[in-house]
Amino acid sequence: MLNGWKKGALHTHSFWSDGEAFPEQVVLRHLERGYDFVCLTDHNNLGLDPQHWLYVIQQEQGPFPEGLPYIGGCTWQTALERYQTDFPGIPETKTIAARKYVRVRSLPEVKEIFRELQNFAVIGGEELTTRLKTPNTRYQLDMGVLNLKQQMNYLSGDTLPETLRLNKELYDHLRSQQEQSSLFIVNHPGGYYYDLAPEALIVQDDIRHFELCNSNVDGAGGEGSFRHPRLYDNEKFWDIVNAHRAEDGKQLLLGAASDDAHFYTPERIDLRTGVGRAWVMVYCPGDFNENTVIDAMNRGDYYPTLGVLFESIVFENGTLRVRIKAEKDRKYTIRFVATKRGFSRKVRTLDLTDDRPRPPRTVSLYSDEIGQTVFECSGTEAEYTMQPDDLYIRAAAVSDKPVRCRSSRHPAFETAWTQPYKIN
Repeated sequence: MLNGWKKGALHTHSFWSDGEAFPEQVVLRHLERGYDFVCLTDHNNLGLDPQHWLYVIQQEQGPFPEGLPYIGGCTWQTALERYQTDFPGIPETKTIAARKYVRVRSLPEVKEIFRELQNFAVIGGEELTTRLKTPNTRYQLDMGVLNLKQQMNYLSGDTLPETLRLNKELYDHLRSQQEQSSLFIVNHPGGYYYDLAPEALIVQDDIRHFELCNSNVDGAGGEGSFRHPRLYDNEKFWDIVNAHRAEDGKQLLLGAASDDAHFYTPERIDLRTGVGRAWVMVYCPGDFNENTVIDAMNRGDYYPTLGVLFESIVFENGTLRVRIKAEKDRKYTIRFVATKRGFSRKVRTLDLTDDRPRPPRTVSLYSDEIGQTVFECSGTEAEYTMQPDDLYIRAAAVSDKPVRCRSSRHPAFETAWTQPYKIN
């Protein structure tokens, strides 16, 4: 990627959890699609065991046994043949009691396979997946940890905010024990259905990153996953957190985007949970490796995108200037979003305890004064100068090209967002 911008996947899954490919295939599929770095983030597993063997299921039809990996669109025999084609001589199999097993390579082995590639990085990580069940409902919280060198075994609290706090404290402790850079991110806070409230990230203001768009979770269809018309979308969630943080003098929350990829076969890679719908662009000129790209993200030198690319993003003396790298025959709209000082902090609640088939919830309603569009124009470049009462400013660039996801929780058109900026 020219000019120091690197294309990256922050959230992927392999046979180490519920993905549908060997980890080196996950990396290869992203490499083939122009990515500069890939984070392997399986559920609650860093993938360090060199003796992790999977039972190769023989049946061609019918349900797969619970707990065993499923490959959509092809048989296991086809999957193994493709694995052999992708990586000749690497697949290892064995037979025990008439059952065939294949070894899943560990993270260090996968990184070694791609070590000699210039300007490409494989980054280890985990998605810490926790579930909280009450007599009447259930909640889920997923947190990403990137480039942590030891496995982090998640902690559970009595509430999601407590669980978030406990795990961030554990992460901080583990991070302090290594020299390498690392990153903590809250994944798809919407979860099942409005799971993690904005209040959690207002209070937990040491958390710097969250998934603004997850094309797997946010792109899911069905009655149980739609956005309630009276409640916040992901952008509004972002503004709610940052309005409170900015007025309180705290650091702003940064937004990321990911595929949350699980599908990698030719039959499924272009589906909702495949590769290439949502990613981050990280500004990392000079030396490029797992540490420098994580450092760049922790500085805020990145932006999330669903396909739109920025030619430049400049924030200087209170003015945010953006220029889009335009595709031929595409039209673009650029909007600038801010929240004014003195916004109403009054919070009401919406009772959704009998809103079937969705899980019962009681969700907070926030002021419409939060996250207002202060300037909008058509074209490929624009700028906005912060007014004295603006707490922060961010921009969104929207193309007229539809996305492949169809969900009320997911943007309808390709979009890229700058990070929010404020005058210190």
